[in-house]
Amino acid sequence: METKFKILLKCNYCNKTFLRYKCWIKKQNNKHFFCSRKCRGLWQSENSIGEKSFNFKGGEEIRKRFCIICKKLLNRTAYYKGNLKCHSCSRKGKHHSDKIRQKISKSNKGKNHPSYKDGRSFKKYYCKECEKEINWKSFFHGQGRCKSCSRIGKNNPNYIDGRKSLYSSIRGLEEYKNWRNQIFKRDSYTCQECGNNQSNNLNAHHKTEFNKLLQEFLKEYDQFSPIEDKETLVRLAMKWQPFWYIDNGITLCEDCHKIEHSLKFNKIGER
Repeated sequence: METKFKILLKCNYCNKTFLRYKCWIKKQNNKHFFCSRKCRGLWQSENSIGEKSFNFKGGEEIRKRFCIICKKLLNRTAYYKGNLKCHSCSRKGKHHSDKIRQKISKSNKGKNHPSYKDGRSFKKYYCKECEKEINWKSFFHGQGRCKSCSRIGKNNPNYIDGRKSLYSSIRGLEEYKNWRNQIFKRDSYTCQECGNNQSNNLNAHHKTEFNKLLQEFLKEYDQFSPIEDKETLVRLAMKWQPFWYIDNGITLCEDCHKIEHSLKFNKIGER
């Protein structure tokens, strides 16, 4: 039965009636309709020979297409896609990428080369500190140094008068490493939130933040300045016990550690 959205059709091969949506009929744009793929294939096998074929053009023999350069027999799509050439011949000579390479090579020849000087052979550049041969780009960008030497000491963008921060110097102590290992052993190297056991993925999280402990430490020893008397403060930090309380730490994986810090940040923002 015909409905509001469907139409009754007749199969061109088996004369069987079937329903199809109107939108499906509009998409097909065909005069022939079939109830199944099987009927479609059988109808095409009977009606696609000789003059009955869809691609029949006056009984003429199919045109053979050959490559212009190597005279190789080609398919129709390969012939027109490669501009009357085969795939191998179209990649040779005046290909688009080859044209770009030729332009670059011409622009960097002779006087146009950035390291050209008085027609002599190209100058070799060496690092000022390690005397390693480097490229001219890294020489000029790194002010005469290689990448590794340009980030050491004063050349580092985070350099501050040759001093290391008190925060990083305390966290670089052996006591801090021992505190971290004791927490991992206590929690048997597993995340206390999700139960992750991967050793490379674990972190020791401070329940009370390390920055707060550091502020309390500086208040207690306010007679010392963190810049001038940094070495004395580091020695005192080795014996200051609140830094090394094991109950203040908990093992978390990297994902849980990030979530824990994000929750703290949101609470501070709400305040």
